[in-house]
Amino acid sequence: MNTVKIAEIFADHMVMQQGIPIPVWGWAEKGEALIVAFSGQIKKTVADENGFWMVKLDPMNTNFDPQSMIIKGDETLCVKDILVGEVWICSGQSNMGYPMERLERDIDIVPGLRLFHCQGLDGNQEQVNFAEGEWLPADKNHFEKIKNFSIIGFLYGKELKEKLDVPIGVINISQAASIAESWTPLACLKKMVDYSQVKQAMEKIDTSGFNAPAYLYNNLVHPLIPFGIAGVLWYQGESSSIRSNRYAELMATMINSWRNRWNQGAFAFISVQLPNYDNTLDTPPCCSGSWQHMREAQLQILDLQNTALAVTIDIGESNDLHPANKPEVAHRLALAALGSVYAQDIVYSGPIYKSMEIKDNAIHLNFDHIGSGLMAKEGKLQQFEIAGNDKKFQLADAEINDSQIIVSSKYIKSPTAVRYGWKNDPVGCNLYNKEGLPASPFRT
Repeated sequence: MNTVKIAEIFADHMVMQQGIPIPVWGWAEKGEALIVAFSGQIKKTVADENGFWMVKLDPMNTNFDPQSMIIKGDETLCVKDILVGEVWICSGQSNMGYPMERLERDIDIVPGLRLFHCQGLDGNQEQVNFAEGEWLPADKNHFEKIKNFSIIGFLYGKELKEKLDVPIGVINISQAASIAESWTPLACLKKMVDYSQVKQAMEKIDTSGFNAPAYLYNNLVHPLIPFGIAGVLWYQGESSSIRSNRYAELMATMINSWRNRWNQGAFAFISVQLPNYDNTLDTPPCCSGSWQHMREAQLQILDLQNTALAVTIDIGESNDLHPANKPEVAHRLALAALGSVYAQDIVYSGPIYKSMEIKDNAIHLNFDHIGSGLMAKEGKLQQFEIAGNDKKFQLADAEINDSQIIVSSKYIKSPTAVRYGWKNDPVGCNLYNKEGLPASPFRT
């Protein structure tokens, strides 16, 4: 029996992160001496009293040439066909996990794109490994195995590979219908200012199985730590909408906990903002909360270092919790990464509300990410509302004036506040920058 083992994430066809020290770890007999050889590097270590071992490879440059890693102890392991490039994690719920087999077009062969899918264990404690995991090249020859992989993850990786010309690895750990509390370490949940209220709110939903607090963190996230990554893509919130008032703090807790435990600095975290959707229809109870407040909470994630947001308010479907236009979601995530992480000189976000000024009988709005200018797509600006001191909002006139939006109503002489797209399903939101990226809904 082979006593030398390596973590499931290290497997044939994998991609390793360029530019940073890379931990490699596994298990052997207590006190067993091990050598790890890769890309001209030789690292030595000894398994500790629990049989755990780890080495750190020096930072490496991107490399499309397949290489092998040798792990030698009392027995020898060989991991083959390894590339060095950029590695991203996809996490969240069913819209992130939406499978490739539903993509209504052929799967392109993408040399240098590798996809990792895994099965987590079923434990209440922090797990150190997956039940199983496999890296697969993203090509037609492997379609039967990758057809259940995330469409968004695949298309995001494809665009990054084409734009950056480096190998890309995408790790999918999404779980349909999951809540953010399940993705957060229990010790960190308990340190939240209002943890008692978090527990009380969770009593209103089914937290058995994978939605138990910290369950998905324990079984899908913890086994990856501290594998070298560039960042995380996050598409979740539908199942948390009934607790939207807690979401911003919860996400800050989750993101900071992942970063602290990875000990790799403030790696990138890019979220998908919830699209338009009429959740008064046949909707699961957990998704029946305030989606406008969820979008506002998702905007607040931008207060954290090295974060970005893909706005999708224009590509949802009123009657479908799983809108079909996943390629555009993947494209906007890729733009966010290329602009905010890889520092390409591009416009990577739609307009984000920044500030307001009251002048005469109107409110003048300022935005970040206006690109080469603001524009109304298809006619006059829609979905703007204005209110006076009575806080009663009504439809408003809105027009573009250079880099500002001026909002007014002949019925309100002393306006105090504006909101835009402030509905679950604000069909007709049409404020964009000239690069074609939509503005996020907001309220002043």
